[in-house]
Amino acid sequence: MTKRKLFFLFFLILGVLIFLPLTQDVQMNHCTSLVAGPRGFSFITKEHKVCQVEFSGKYQIIEQMNGAVSICQEDDTLCAILNDGSFVAFPSIDVEEYIESISYSRNVGIGAMYTINNIQQYEKIRNAVSFRSNYPGDGIFVHADGSVTLIGFITSNETEHLNIENTWKGIIQLAKTSNELVGLSQDGSIVYTEHSQYCDIYKKWTDIAAIYGGGNHIFALTKTGAVKSTGKDVWGESNVALWENIISLSPARTYTVGLRSDGTVVATGANSYGQCDVQNWHNIIAISAYETYTLGIDNEGHIWIAGKTDESVNLKKCSDIVLTQYNLLNPV
Repeated sequence: MTKRKLFFLFFLILGVLIFLPLTQDVQMNHCTSLVAGPRGFSFITKEHKVCQVEFSGKYQIIEQMNGAVSICQEDDTLCAILNDGSFVAFPSIDVEEYIESISYSRNVGIGAMYTINNIQQYEKIRNAVSFRSNYPGDGIFVHADGSVTLIGFITSNETEHLNIENTWKGIIQLAKTSNELVGLSQDGSIVYTEHSQYCDIYKKWTDIAAIYGGGNHIFALTKTGAVKSTGKDVWGESNVALWENIISLSPARTYTVGLRSDGTVVATGANSYGQCDVQNWHNIIAISAYETYTLGIDNEGHIWIAGKTDESVNLKKCSDIVLTQYNLLNPV
């Protein structure tokens, strides 16, 4: 081989090594291992257990959630799907006890019947791999075979509800707002309902790695780390068009937080409590946004908080729990 060919080969290899990291796709497992709540946070451990931590530094292992692969939280209810694809809520509601409790009431309305029906549907969930739920209210589930299950008033009518469950196939993730439901297909495109007001926008979205619902917005993370959004921008929560190298998003109702591949964090939207003041964060591996504060965990297990929490936070105790006992499973 001549010197000229060797010289050319050297710079070809060098160019590949330099530019390969810039062209790598974002890899997603569509599971959530950290969620912030009103009085603390919860996370999945390496042993697939769920640890619920109060800001005071107290914690507990939710035994019925052993084997958890993904979690979410609405208000005080923590939900999980387990490694067998079943659904668990904490605290849960026993249907028989609930029926007995309302049997003494003279004014049992449609709300109670709706709750009973939802709980019974949650108990039937199997083979779920991705979900969101405000148990015992609405829930959206993606199953291992790419089919979907909708619980509650997800759509405007029963016909559309059944049509989605019967026709949406090859789905790997769902996202919803109060008036939008979209699905992410295996090919990186978006499926949407026939009544979506953003169908022309969704048609143009390609190479999507993950989707998120926050407030009145749908966000999409592309395989190259860019972010797209739909919805009316009220507080600046959708000013994400210039974000780059994003590997995870956590949208709240009025603001949005993104985690970059280098461990730094970016936020946009309402900041009346300082919840967007994350510009100095570094080495972060997981984020979660909750109304008035943003929670982060770094690669050494330390807790980062920006904004206002309902209760005072013992950062040392909270960090010690994560650091010494329950390291995060599947960061971001």
